Amino acid sequence: MRQAEPGGASPGAAAPECQSRGLRIWAVAWGATCLLTILAYLPGLSGILVYDDGPVLGPYLRPGPLLHPFWSASGPLGRPVSMLSFWLDRAFWPGSLFALNLTNLGLHLAAGTLAALLAFRLFRLAGADRSGAALAGFWIGAFFLIEPMQVATVLYTVQRMAVLSALFTLAALGCYCGARSRNRDSKPAWAGLLMGLFVFPLLALFSKENGALAPVLALAAELLFFHFQGSPPTRRLLGWFYGVLTGLALGLGALALLDRSFIIDGYNGRRFTFTERLLTESRVLIRYLVMPFWPTPARVSFFHDDIALSTGLASPPTTALALMALLALAGAAIAFRKRRPLLAFGIAWFLIGQFLESTFIPLDLMFVHRNYLPLFGLLLAAADLLWMLGRRIRHQIPPGWNPWIIRLAPLPVWSLFWVLTFHQAGLWSSPARLFRSGVADHPRSAIAVSGLAATDDAHGHLRRAIALLDHSAIVGAGLQADVYRCQAHHRLSARELAPDLIPSRANHLSTYPINALTRLAILGLTGQCRYPSRRMRILLAQAARARHMRDHNWFLVWIYSAYENEHRGRLADALGDLRRAARTRRDTPVPWLLGARWLLAHGQRPRARAWLERARPELGSAPRLKPLWESMVRKLDPSGRSRAGSAHEPGGRRARTQVSSSPANRDQLRVPAKRRVAAARTTGS
Repeated sequence: MRQAEPGGASPGAAAPECQSRGLRIWAVAWGATCLLTILAYLPGLSGILVYDDGPVLGPYLRPGPLLHPFWSASGPLGRPVSMLSFWLDRAFWPGSLFALNLTNLGLHLAAGTLAALLAFRLFRLAGADRSGAALAGFWIGAFFLIEPMQVATVLYTVQRMAVLSALFTLAALGCYCGARSRNRDSKPAWAGLLMGLFVFPLLALFSKENGALAPVLALAAELLFFHFQGSPPTRRLLGWFYGVLTGLALGLGALALLDRSFIIDGYNGRRFTFTERLLTESRVLIRYLVMPFWPTPARVSFFHDDIALSTGLASPPTTALALMALLALAGAAIAFRKRRPLLAFGIAWFLIGQFLESTFIPLDLMFVHRNYLPLFGLLLAAADLLWMLGRRIRHQIPPGWNPWIIRLAPLPVWSLFWVLTFHQAGLWSSPARLFRSGVADHPRSAIAVSGLAATDDAHGHLRRAIALLDHSAIVGAGLQADVYRCQAHHRLSARELAPDLIPSRANHLSTYPINALTRLAILGLTGQCRYPSRRMRILLAQAARARHMRDHNWFLVWIYSAYENEHRGRLADALGDLRRAARTRRDTPVPWLLGARWLLAHGQRPRARAWLERARPELGSAPRLKPLWESMVRKLDPSGRSRAGSAHEPGGRRARTQVSSSPANRDQLRVPAKRRVAAARTTGS
């Protein structure tokens, strides 16, 4: 046994001391990385609400009770873990969007830390020594934190759902790989398997439905690194778990094939078909591949609703090229699964991570936040290629070079990305900056154009907002401009309310033009704006002839078409429109209540009673409308003294107030009584 030299430490004592010193260096370096990440995001933490933020987070930023504090309609599982985190922020920092974004940033730092630890473990599994694995893990985590594309997830407040799901998925894979490494070495690891296969995947799943992919990623790690080795009980557990998982996946696939409405019905209101979405997503995935390594402002922008559809393999030609590139990428993962398991796992991670949101489910075509978790796979694959390159050229490095020159080689690129991230975060500091940059990079983005116009109008720049909309070729922009003209001048000419604002027999109409059209209708019906009524009827009729729209948009078109017909004295046409509205949405009594009110106003009591009976089954979905229904039933009592539709009846006024204050039906039934509409009749035909 070697003795320690006099006055010095033994070799056995020197190794732990050196290891402890190395850990302190990495800890300090990681702390500095996290601090710099906070500084990069600091300009955008004040935050803005954009797109889905308002509907989901609005109640959490306003005082008052929450109807369903731990449930969101954003996903079929309600995402209770994410909603719980928003509720906790509301409890400690009421009404603070800054606090919500600060929590997002904290979760992002935690996800980056887990990404670094998982990368370290995976490099160790691939055969790297401890210092090499630590170096790779550090830089993968550092780039995960500072990638400019991550800004559109961290500061898009509602996408805490994506951050939490990614955080728990990374934790699940870290526990799983750690447990399988211990088990392969005949060490107990049941707690790690429990956390990696059940606890963390469930937390990820109930944060956002992407968490369902955590076990699939664990299976990829098993196939590439562990090969189902270990003790017999562990192999039985894994066989049972992955067998059930495979059976569940096959069952869902069979259900989708047997009942195609399970998927296809979701495309009814979209501007693309099932096939067009799959073709277009091939090009989107190539954009996601390039985005982390060439993060130009246009690529990492929040606004990508202007992407062109792929209607065939050659339309545009890049569709076929994108499909071939993706097939080549998948082929490379299979070909290198033994020689370069890290490269194969990185590619598999990216493709698996995009499986739900970028394939068959009828979602919007492209959002940057969908690349939040798949980014880890791209960074892992890139690091493995650099590791392979470094091992080949290490003998060509001059012996006098300081090893820190090699370790800090990625620092210039990281610093450049820090500057880009700081710039992107600054755009999220105000709506004007975000939307103006969006219009500059994506001039055909309806979200960017409408958002910038609304921001200009809110800041008193009405002429600039109208000029922006008038010069845009986006369907709906002209209608939004007319809304602003109405609000400013209280009238529209026939030239301004042109029939071509809504294309005749359009293939698809999005929510944007329908919302603008219904806002115009409300302004006219409430007497706030005078315009040629015939032009409004033409626009509503042309919207009704569109081939594809969401059910709610059909509902709005038929409801306001009914209003227009009723106010022209064409009751039969109005009732027909209400029946069509009821067919598009069978979960609301609004069309039946409107029809009953109009029939009462025209003295047709038996028909009004029949319409009220049709409304009865749907009152459970709109309890605030029940007082209105009861009021109308009382008016149908032969002994009742009140006349339906009178603006001077306390009951009638109260009933109308009930309708107007109903959040579920605010857009459909907030038009005042008939006597006010008569004063608001629009001029000309």
